[in-house]
Amino acid sequence: MMKQIYLNQLIIFLCLLPLSIFVVDLSAQNNEVDDIAAHDHPPVLHKVSSFADEAVGVMDKGQLQNLTMNYGMITDTRYEDVGNAPTQYFFDFRYPRKDFTGLIDDFSIFVAIPKNSMNNNNGNVIEGWTDNDNEDWVAKDGSYGLTHYNPSTDPNPHEPLKYPPDNPTTPYLAHSDLPITWPVDETGAPFWPGYFRRDPVTDEFIEGEFASDRDVYAVFTDDNNQQGDVVGLEVEMMAYCYGRPYADKFQFYEFYIHNTSGTPIDNCYVGYYQDPDCSDYGEEILILPDPKFDNPDIPDIILQRDIDGATRPNSKGVTEYYSFGMAVLETPKDIGVTTFHYYDDAGPTEDDILWPIISNDPTDSDIKDFSDRYFHGADKNFDDVSLISEGFDAVFIVATGPFTLEPGEVVKSTIVVAVDESDDDFYDQIDQAVQMYNFNFVGPAAPPAPAISVVPSDGKVTLYWDDQAERAVDVFTGDSDFEGYRIYRSQDNGQTWGKEIIDAKGNLIGYFPLAQFDIDNDISGADSRNPFVYLGDNTGIRHMYEDKTVKNGISYAYTVVAYDRGDSIIYSLESARGTSNADKNFVTVTPRPNFSGKVDADVESLLHTAGNGKGEINISIIDENILTTDTYEIRFKGDPANRFDIYNAGSASSLLSDLPLNTIDNAVIDGFMVTVDSERKLGGLKSISDGFGFNVMGSSNPDSSKSWYVEVTDRFQAALENRVHDYEIRFVNNGSLAYGWGLPASSQTVFQAPFEVWDITDHDQEVKICFQIQDVNSNQVFDEGEAINIVSQPYADPEIGELLPAAYPADFPYRVNINNYAQDTENTPPQTGDVIRIESFRSLRSDDVYTLQFRQFSFDPDQVNLKEIRVVPNPYLVGAAWELLQNSHQVRFMFLPPVCTIDIYSIGGEKVNTIKHDNYTGEELFNLVNSSNQALAFGVYVYVIETPDKDKHIGKFAIIR
Repeated sequence: MMKQIYLNQLIIFLCLLPLSIFVVDLSAQNNEVDDIAAHDHPPVLHKVSSFADEAVGVMDKGQLQNLTMNYGMITDTRYEDVGNAPTQYFFDFRYPRKDFTGLIDDFSIFVAIPKNSMNNNNGNVIEGWTDNDNEDWVAKDGSYGLTHYNPSTDPNPHEPLKYPPDNPTTPYLAHSDLPITWPVDETGAPFWPGYFRRDPVTDEFIEGEFASDRDVYAVFTDDNNQQGDVVGLEVEMMAYCYGRPYADKFQFYEFYIHNTSGTPIDNCYVGYYQDPDCSDYGEEILILPDPKFDNPDIPDIILQRDIDGATRPNSKGVTEYYSFGMAVLETPKDIGVTTFHYYDDAGPTEDDILWPIISNDPTDSDIKDFSDRYFHGADKNFDDVSLISEGFDAVFIVATGPFTLEPGEVVKSTIVVAVDESDDDFYDQIDQAVQMYNFNFVGPAAPPAPAISVVPSDGKVTLYWDDQAERAVDVFTGDSDFEGYRIYRSQDNGQTWGKEIIDAKGNLIGYFPLAQFDIDNDISGADSRNPFVYLGDNTGIRHMYEDKTVKNGISYAYTVVAYDRGDSIIYSLESARGTSNADKNFVTVTPRPNFSGKVDADVESLLHTAGNGKGEINISIIDENILTTDTYEIRFKGDPANRFDIYNAGSASSLLSDLPLNTIDNAVIDGFMVTVDSERKLGGLKSISDGFGFNVMGSSNPDSSKSWYVEVTDRFQAALENRVHDYEIRFVNNGSLAYGWGLPASSQTVFQAPFEVWDITDHDQEVKICFQIQDVNSNQVFDEGEAINIVSQPYADPEIGELLPAAYPADFPYRVNINNYAQDTENTPPQTGDVIRIESFRSLRSDDVYTLQFRQFSFDPDQVNLKEIRVVPNPYLVGAAWELLQNSHQVRFMFLPPVCTIDIYSIGGEKVNTIKHDNYTGEELFNLVNSSNQALAFGVYVYVIETPDKDKHIGKFAIIR
């Protein structure tokens, strides 16, 4: 039943899925100044120590991105202000990822009541926009450690994530996809402090599962109220963002508002203040599809865009004709929207002015003389946006009330923020968001992105990742529909991801992956539901990729995503590409040479310590930097084996479980990968060959001398244990006594045969065994054509007439006939030295165990070759493309030993700098400055490299204009 409900909703989703992105128009002649860049902001106040609990939520999974926080601001301009950590990273809503535009200046939730001892009960508005860096809302006391990670509360602390990356100052809030941001308990175990996803049918929370690609949790209170009494409010915020193409242009913000005061709070309003800036400065218009917010068939939308954004680009040459806005999806006590007013930015900041606006009272004595600034049209509750005849710098307030909030009561308010290229597309985004809201913020999802690791080396980058995505279940459909992986590479730190996929209208759809691996099944080629999605070429799944198209010294970013196969309703989806090193599927790396004298890691030993199954164990060292000297065991499941586990023998802990046999790739653990090839068949004849490896089975396959061939009868009644062994018939001078034909009770040794029979299953412990000969002509001599029964019992040097020590049919696995080859007219039998090898199907089994150890990489000073040392680039060209790519003045010393000293001299012999190289890599950066941090002049410089063993190398490099 549940799945049918999902299916019905999926059909609706299909009609709403967007396939294209806005095309930037660079043809317009007039450029304008961006509103956010031009707007004057109040002076920044320094944070007081009590604000140490503040943190940020980085909502950057989709095309719409935002920075949210735990002090009442859905978004904020704090990082924009020059006085407080200026940064190139985003600080407000922005769209799209490439050539983005800022969308909002300030955006805050508020709660308003009339009671306030500071202004004779003429309004108490708890908000977060009128006093930048000193908002009424403040992070709940103790949040740093209770709701997001604080290393001081962790018995095993790690470095916390902070924002922005170029000047990390503010911790991350708890992010669902980044457990490193979660608070920890007294044992150091991380726990999710917020709400898990709710089942769309039962509405029950599902432990350990999340609604979006990134859920963010925050808690704030009114304890910092600036102009009014502290009421006793606590607000929990859940924010949701998505990297999926059908949901990457909107974000949800869900607020749980608690009355912790112990007394009723009367005449409450809950609402939002927004300063939209999806336009050039002062050219905004507002649109209300439902002007009175009373049509149940239309979401409560406030839409904003630039009045002439389609024709006039901003100073960046980008037209900002985006339709941007919000919709109120849930109001406290289901009252609905009761207030909407707009006015010029930034509007009033005093509570006694804000209160009558929010409570819809233009006759209030505090504003009646200028109420026309805040009330537009005949309806005192809802402003008439049709009165906006030309663009202006607009802000607005939208609210719900009044209602009473009882002691301990919790009310909810939920909004969605969305953007798209046109009004119609924007409304489609809102419709899509409403469908997902009705499903508790859940929609069809790709498998989760894998966690990736990276290994730099000389002219090569190796990526490897886990296999968790392959077992994931889509919480929306209930299907496990993983199909493959895509690898993307970026040279601008993840802003773009290589060659673009463009539709017929010139819209950016996505990027071609650097590589793609998919399940070898009947699903491949272009997705029939979306031609811009390619499902793969049935390559088989890989968990490692080597990129050999990189250059040493150049920085690259990589992301690996998982994708599903789609179904008859919705096209294939891929997980969100990573956006920073905080994401588990994003890495940055600079390839570099190994240090001179390096001895590579290797397999120290691989021993078959239990069982006698046959298989090929392949060990690949992927990341020797994390390789250990522990002892590992490879154990198998099934008879014949079809899966295997890898254990750490010392701790007896399972590291990887249920890995498949006969694959080209498996997950990496502790820096190495194991693959196993085995025939997965137990017992019976596999092959017959002579001593030179030639197939001699059947009359068309003579031995290498063209004299004889072999036929074998497989005795299926024999014990399986004997039918999985390998045997050899060896023709030797003395041979062995043959037993006569018949059952063991009557079979006696009768005459000397010119050969011996050996069980060679264990090459280290080969066993000579018994055999019978069917002496057809009773001449007491072995002749070609006479049958030989192999008897799998040890040969004990019997005397003539002794009985055969065996059981029938258990010990009789094969009957062998050595026949004359038709073209051998002289009837030449096998000669001394000839060998007939009988190989059985002998798959690995559950009793097989292999033990594995490694030798870690090391340094051998005798292998150091200082003559290989190079300076790159040389000469160094100021202003060259290489310099711009690196964004700094520097050269690299390459192919160095792991530890050395680099002294740099002018051509006249004056020492200008010394570098201590001890990072155990083959390279060292030099930023072309002297010991006083002054830039080196143009010219030729001499470098002297000296090892701890006093070996020296002298070279030159030049700096030229």
